[in-house]
Amino acid sequence: MKHLILVLKIGLSIAVGYFVATRVDLSPVFERIENIKFAQAIFIMFVVCVFQTVLAAIRVRVILKTYDVILRIRICVEHCYVGNFFSQTFVSIIGGDALRIWRFTQSGVPARTAAGAIVLDRVAGFMALILLFAFTVPEMMERTEEPLMRTGLLSLLAVSLVGVAGFYILPSIVSNFTPIRILRTRVGEVVFELSVICQTYCRNFRVQIKVFFLSIALHTSNLIALWILLQLFGAEVPFWHAIIVSPVAFLLAALPISFAGWGIREGALVYCFALLGVPSDIVLAASVVYGIGLLIGYSPGLIMFYINRKIAKFSGDSPHTT
Repeated sequence: MKHLILVLKIGLSIAVGYFVATRVDLSPVFERIENIKFAQAIFIMFVVCVFQTVLAAIRVRVILKTYDVILRIRICVEHCYVGNFFSQTFVSIIGGDALRIWRFTQSGVPARTAAGAIVLDRVAGFMALILLFAFTVPEMMERTEEPLMRTGLLSLLAVSLVGVAGFYILPSIVSNFTPIRILRTRVGEVVFELSVICQTYCRNFRVQIKVFFLSIALHTSNLIALWILLQLFGAEVPFWHAIIVSPVAFLLAALPISFAGWGIREGALVYCFALLGVPSDIVLAASVVYGIGLLIGYSPGLIMFYINRKIAKFSGDSPHTT
C-alpha cells in the first residue's frame, strides 16, 4: 500500500508537470535559468531555509513545552533540518514528520508526546496557511471570471475552514457524542488520541498565539523567497500581488498528494500569476529554482542525519520535564 501511494504521488506530480510543460514554451525557461545568477538564487533559498528551520524549531519547542518537555533549541533545529530535508524527497511530508518523531524519541521524548507535538506542529502550520489563503480569496475571486476556478477556490476554502473548525470541536465530539464501543476500535483509538492532542493545544491560548505568529512568519518567508526569485527572472510584479496569488499554490503543494509538491506547485503558480499578467516561462523557471533551492537549502539535514545517527540521551541534551 505504501509503495502504491508513493507511485500515485509521483504519477500525479509527473502528470501535472507534463500538463504544465505542454502549455509553456520550455526554451525560454531553460534560457532564463541559465542566464540568472544561479548561485545567487540558491544562496537566497539557503538563507530562507535556515530561517525557516530555526522558526520551525522554535515552534515545535513551544509546543513541546505544553507537554512539560523542554529541549535545547540546537536539538530541535537538528531534528527539523532532518525532517525538512527528507520532506523534499520520496518520503514526502508524512515521511519527514515520521522521521522527526523518531528523532525526538531518540532524544528522550516519549513517543506519544513526540507524535502529538509533531502533529500539532503540522496542523498549526496548515491553519496559518489556510488563514493566509482565506485572506486572499476575495481578491482572487475578483481577478478571475472562470466559473471552474471560482468554484475551486470556494470549495478549497470551505473544506479548509471545515477542517480548522473540526480540529477545535473534535475533543467535544469525542467526549460527548462518540460511543465507547467505537473508541475501542483501532480507528477509534486514533481519533481519541487526536482529540487529546487537540485538547492539549486548544486549552493554552498563549501557546496558540505564539505558534500562529511563528507559522505566519514561516509562510511569509516562502512568499518573499518566491517574489525575490521572480524579480531575478525579470518579472515586474509588486510584492502585494505575490501575496495575493501565492498562498493557494503553497496550500495545494503542501497537501500530501504529490511528490514534495512538485507539479502541483508549478501548475498552480503558473495559472495564478497568469491572472497578473506574469509570463508563464518566468513563473515556471522561478518555481523550479525554488524547488531545487529547498532541496539544497535543507541538505544540511542529510549531513546531520548521517553524522549524528546516535543522539545522546544523557549528555546534557536530554529533555527536562517540569
